[in-house]
Amino acid sequence: MNAVAESECWRAAARLLRMKPYLALRTKCGFLYSSFFLVGRSSRTLSDIKADSGLVRPLADCLCDFLRRSLGPDLAGWCLCTTPRRRHRDDFHFASAICEAASEELGVPFRAGA
Repeated sequence: MNAVAESECWRAAARLLRMKPYLALRTKCGFLYSSFFLVGRSSRTLSDIKADSGLVRPLADCLCDFLRRSLGPDLAGWCLCTTPRRRHRDDFHFASAICEAASEELGVPFRAGA
């Protein structure tokens, strides 16, 4: 699938997120990913969620729970990483903030932009 088709595929999937926990393993545009919350017609947009620093801790907790349940309690040798940061107007990067909080809780290093 080319880059334009992949971009269109993800954009078409943009929906409102209900902040109700629901762990699932999904595929989209040839990629495998995990989702932690339900999508629905009434709730918040992803842009709204990513701008809310108050959601960092709850989402970091979800990430920690997922990693412990899928990889086990001993995470020695693992690290967290994100894709390179894009420029943000307020210098707040949601994914990095979640990984920083999870890194502290799990005791594993965080490699920003790895």
